[in-house]
Amino acid sequence: MLDTLGVKFIDAVFLTHTHSDHIGGFKRICKRLEVGGLFSPEYSILNDLGENKITLLAERYGKENIKLAAGDNVKLCEGVYAEVLGPLEYNGDDDNDNSLVLRVAVNGGVFLFTGDMQFTEEFSLIEAGAELAADVLKVGNHGNKDATSGTFADAVAPEIAVISTDRKINPPSRRIVSLFSKSDVYVTGDYKNWLRVTVAADGTISVD
Repeated sequence: MLDTLGVKFIDAVFLTHTHSDHIGGFKRICKRLEVGGLFSPEYSILNDLGENKITLLAERYGKENIKLAAGDNVKLCEGVYAEVLGPLEYNGDDDNDNSLVLRVAVNGGVFLFTGDMQFTEEFSLIEAGAELAADVLKVGNHGNKDATSGTFADAVAPEIAVISTDRKINPPSRRIVSLFSKSDVYVTGDYKNWLRVTVAADGTISVD
């Protein structure tokens, strides 16, 4: 996909947590493209040898693993920063709830990226009073039923909700889809090559 778009360099790669479906593509990215920074959450469940899988990946491909904590900001380009909202605390039971949660404002449009965050991390952000409102939401944990509470969906109230899954292999929960009845909902598996959300200079958001 990135080759088709003519991308040769990636300024920043964010690996939200250690599960294979979120870090498995890093090897291919490093082999095909030049990669700038690698970022991951400060909290991660370690493997049986007490090692951080993302740190091991970083070492294998000669990248520094920059660990992010809530309150950090990462400069993506001039005037555009990724604000780290979470994780706020370590969850030793499920690394989904150690996912990086990022809020990015571009030309007045706001994106909220949630990784595989589930109810526990959602509620911790809500209780902490985090700014969750966004125009575009990457729905947590592939639209599975163990994530995205009604309270969280209402707090974000996105114009566009993107669910990263395939309807045939792992269809999104009907409950999740119903939460976004006032949003435009996109499922990535419905698209052959890519789903791209673009913010124009005047703040207009488009999807193709």
